[in-house]
Amino acid sequence: MEIIDDYIYSKTLQLDLDVMKSSVYTLYDLAMKNFYTPKQPEQNRQHFARHNLLLYPFPGFHELYTEIRNFFHEVVKPEEPYYIQCWHNVYKYGDFNEWHRHWMPAAKSWHGFYCVDVEPNSATLYKVPPNMEDKDIITINSMNNLLVLGKSDG
Repeated sequence: MEIIDDYIYSKTLQLDLDVMKSSVYTLYDLAMKNFYTPKQPEQNRQHFARHNLLLYPFPGFHELYTEIRNFFHEVVKPEEPYYIQCWHNVYKYGDFNEWHRHWMPAAKSWHGFYCVDVEPNSATLYKVPPNMEDKDIITINSMNNLLVLGKSDG
């Protein structure tokens, strides 16, 4: 496990990337056919509002859930019930998420990502609290099979 500023935690998994890639694209096709319209193509790659990937019985998804749960227990050691929501973003070369924030500290929320088919040249940038200024940016270079958890505090 790698820890950055007691804020970002990462580890490399050993999941079958061919299986994961196939399942993610199968779910992507299913979501595109059932949840989205061609009138909003810019929103079609981000599916979080429509479904939880971990509820679909595609190969590899249960193994991913187990890895996320185990890593969360290792990092956070939760004492209260919690839930995990997982969605997938499918990007073409050059696409990216706009800069955004997550939950405030009072929510005791965490966020993260798992990488499938991201190499080469992919990264996620974090502004680390409390200042969250451009000088505080940390770059996480995306690698296939990388699982990252981070505190959601702003």
